[in-house]
Amino acid sequence: MLGKGAALGPLDIQLGDMSALTFVQIVEELGEQASPVLRAQARQAELILKDWADKVCKAINRSHKGLMGWRGCELADTLTSGDMYHSQPINFSTAKRLHMRVSAEVPKSVYALLNVRLDQLRRLRELQDQVLIEKTAPPTSAARTR
Repeated sequence: MLGKGAALGPLDIQLGDMSALTFVQIVEELGEQASPVLRAQARQAELILKDWADKVCKAINRSHKGLMGWRGCELADTLTSGDMYHSQPINFSTAKRLHMRVSAEVPKSVYALLNVRLDQLRRLRELQDQVLIEKTAPPTSAARTR
């Protein structure tokens, strides 16, 4: 399911605070000038990227197997290749173009569940704000005389 206004994102695998693919690209650019530590990080990044591509492929194949136009792990490769950044949305039409098995037929019960959760989060935020106000408010005259 993917509502018409919803979006997914690609997998931008991180190693520390940098994209795993960036480690690989930097070592490719530096070649022999790359430090042994950077080369080791790039090798680890390559292994992580391959592992995630395999995991994504297996997960996707379970729900897409036998679908018209399905091309094995091509979608997993697209989602984990680093060609798309994590802030790049995959909307409904892009998902269809990528041959993802999506449906805009989102049951009303799903939206009802989301609304319940949003209401809970709003109430929690209101309570947090109320506690913050109470903590920062000056003491009342009754509290000062005690």
